[in-house]
Formats: sequence, structure tokens, C-alpha cells
Amino acid sequence: MQMNQHIATFPSVVLSESRIMAIIGAAAFIYALCSMIFIREVAIPYIYPSAVDGHLPGDAAYYHSLAMEQLTKIDLQGISAFELRPKGQGAAGIASLLYLAIESPYSVVILNSVLHAAATLILILILRRWFTFRVSIIAASPLALSPYMMIWFSQINKESYMLLGVMLFVYGLIELLSIRCRPSMLRNLFIAISGVVLIGLVRPYANQILFPITAFIFSLAFLWQLRHEQSIMKLMPLAASAATVLLTLGLLTSGAASDKTLTRISNEKPVSIPDHPQSTASACLRNADPIRWANEAWLPDYIDTRLRSMMTQRCLVFTLLESQSNPITLDSIIDQRRLPSGSAEALGYLPRAVMIGVLSPWPTQWLYSFQVRPSIFYTISSIEAVLMYVAIFGSCIYIARRKRWLAAVPMTLALSFMTIVGMATPYIGAVYRYRYPWWMLVICVGIAASMTLFNEWKGKTP
Repeated sequence: MQMNQHIATFPSVVLSESRIMAIIGAAAFIYALCSMIFIREVAIPYIYPSAVDGHLPGDAAYYHSLAMEQLTKIDLQGISAFELRPKGQGAAGIASLLYLAIESPYSVVILNSVLHAAATLILILILRRWFTFRVSIIAASPLALSPYMMIWFSQINKESYMLLGVMLFVYGLIELLSIRCRPSMLRNLFIAISGVVLIGLVRPYANQILFPITAFIFSLAFLWQLRHEQSIMKLMPLAASAATVLLTLGLLTSGAASDKTLTRISNEKPVSIPDHPQSTASACLRNADPIRWANEAWLPDYIDTRLRSMMTQRCLVFTLLESQSNPITLDSIIDQRRLPSGSAEALGYLPRAVMIGVLSPWPTQWLYSFQVRPSIFYTISSIEAVLMYVAIFGSCIYIARRKRWLAAVPMTLALSFMTIVGMATPYIGAVYRYRYPWWMLVICVGIAASMTLFNEWKGKTP
């Protein structure tokens, strides 16, 4: 990638790609900062009059309380009292360090703005692998603007770290797999591992999901390049990089608040059934009990256990039906009658998981805000869904027509991850947050691919 190409000319001023990237990074930071300040100072007090200092009720307020508790411990006991993940929440641990320096929620806002701007720049670098600089910048705008997520980014949250972590991981992985970037392998390895570390900080179980997908991609890449190189020795750097990335993924898979539940599931111990014996969650957990769960003889034990683990996670989401009264939340919890009791039924749920994790909200839901009740979430996510459908179509055509097989790597990672999220999370609102970095990655790659194909069709230089 030649970063010193001159691509824009003004009177007596020629801007290089590196300078324009710096301007875009600054603009993304300022936009995020101003948006978050407006949300905390104006929007949240208007929508939630009971909110204190702009903290949204729920997870954000909980993370803030954990950070303040840890800050008090540090004041009393010294820095030795610091925990990276107090009660399994890495975002709260980082917030406590920020509060130690500046005891203001805006220390978090500033950091989140930096993370958002950095993720935008890394996404442009990912797109730049296949597309022109101009197309890459335009295609990255959905992530840079991200109106709905600005609400969540204004809080102590996990998604800001996940977003940058995912972009770093994907960028590093793509560069590692590229033959022409072999001289920079150590740098690319560092970038990929940095992404894994950020993901592991807030959602270590996401690294569990990424491990088999990444292993599959590396295996295909190794076989593909072995066929062309015809020399195993030349592929040793790739093999060493793959081993390092996979080892890091395997090591950074624990530390979250959900670890105890996941450990019980992995050890085939039943998860306690809620106090509502007739509830959907109780019926679901009874089906997922190790004694009742029907394994498949043709499947490895690892797959059987993982399928039961995902189905058990679905059951735990259904407990929200008893604890929530918000109609929008209740409407977002779906498939309450789909309660698999074996691996075969869980595999049969895969097509539905694709619908939930990748393709929701569906065309029949795009007018929800106008036909049912006003909702910022459904308005913005529906617009993004339209872009998503176009993006998947455009990406498939672009990859097949141009034979840009490396572009299939981010698509494979994203679609696989989102499918697994859809399988384990029958709650559309949560699915949106969990899949957000991958959702944006697919949308932005697809927009760039579609723009390139359109320019080609119009007879312009792609």
C-alpha cells in the first residue's frame, strides 16, 4: 500500500493519503466527542429524567458503579487493589483507571471517542487493501457516523473496545495472509494480537468463537499457498504466525462475568432453573439439561457440548421475560417456542440463526417505527439492514468477478460470528450490540464492492 500517493489537490496544496487519514481521524474523533456530549447533556436527561450524570440505566450505570467501587478501594488500599475485570467487567476496570486520573464521566467519553476514531481509520486500511482510497473513505462512513451506537458509545461500554479489537484483528489477519506483506509479518502479527487482547478484555468468550473460525481460515490459506509455493519451508512464517494467533486466542478466553455459567455447561452440569417453573426459560433449561440433551453419535463431543452451550445461553436470555416490563424489550425477545433438546434440533436451528444474527431486522420489520411504535433503534437498524442486504449481494459478485479471494476472509469471519450470535441470543436488541463490529464490517466492505462494480459498469476507473 503506497501511503504517499497524491490523491487530492487544492490551490497550492497537495494532500497525501497519510495526511488525509489524519484529518479523517481527527474529524471522526470530534464528531464522536460532540455527539456523546450532546447525548449525555441533552438527550439522556430528556428521555431518562432519573438518569444521574448522563449514565443510562442498566449495564452502563452498573459498570459505572463498579468503577466507583474500585476507585474507592484504590483510594483506601493503593493501586494494588486494582482489578482489570472487577466482577468480570473489563470496561469497568478501565473506567476506574480513568476516574483515578480525572474523576469525570467525560474521561470515558474522550477514550471512547479515540477508540471510535481509531476503529474508523483501521477500517479504511482494511478497505484500502482492495479498493481506491476515495471509495474506502466513502464506504467507511456508516461506521464513522454510526448514529445509534453514539448513544451507547457515550457510556462505559464493551462495544467501543470490541469495535477496535475486531478491526485490528481483521486487519492484522488479512495482512498476515497476504503474500506481498510477508516482510512486515511481525508488525502484522502484533496488530492481530492487539485486536485479540482488546476483545479478550471485554468479551473473552468472543475469542472462543473466533478460535475455530480463524483456525479454518489459516488451514485453507496454508493449503492454498502450499499448492502454489510447492515449498513448506517458505510457508513456515505463515505457520508460525498462525500458531501464535491461535495460541493467543486460546489463552484469552476467560475472565468474563459469564465464566461460571460457561464452565458449568462445559462440565455438563445443569444450570439452575429459575423460580418460574412454567416459564419459557425453565422449559428451555430442562431441554438443555445434560441428562435430557440428545447428543448425535456422528458429531464430536466438542461440537455436541458447544451446541448445548449455545442453547443453554438462549435459555438464560429468556429469563428477561420475567424480569422486564419494557414492551420494546419484550417484543425483541423472539423464538420462545423454539427450544431444542438435542444436537440435531440445534443444527436445524442454524438457518434461523442466520436470519437472526445476519439478516435481522427483516424487510417485514423495516416499517416497525411507523406502523407499531416509534423507535430510534428500529429506524436506524432498518436503514442499516437495507445496506446490509445490498452489501452481501455486492460483495459476492465482486469477489467472484474479480477473484479477490482474500476479501472473503472478513466476510467469512463476520458472517460466521454473527450466525453464532444469532444462535445463542434470541434478543434482537442484544444481537445488534454483539454483532455490531462485524455488521459494520460487512456493510462497509459491501458498499465499497458495490461502488466499485457500479463505477466499472459506468465505464469509470474502478
